[in-house]
Amino acid sequence: LEFTREELKSRKKDEISQIISSKVKFSPKNVDQKELVRSINENELTICSGIAGSGKSFIALASAINLLIDPNYL
Repeated sequence: LEFTREELKSRKKDEISQIISSKVKFSPKNVDQKELVRSINENELTICSGIAGSGKSFIALASAINLLIDPNYL
């Protein structure tokens, strides 16, 4: 299948809209992730570090998407 540039743009916009219109459900897998979620919820700014694959980006993005959908999420 080949798509025109406009068709690809339209599909990407649809995918983004679908992601943004639904909350991301997640639960922390360990104590460190629970602490990250707590910090995001309680602070205006949170800086974190950890090994690759520890969930830093996923938790941050899921929290951001949920806040875009519902500003009272926290």
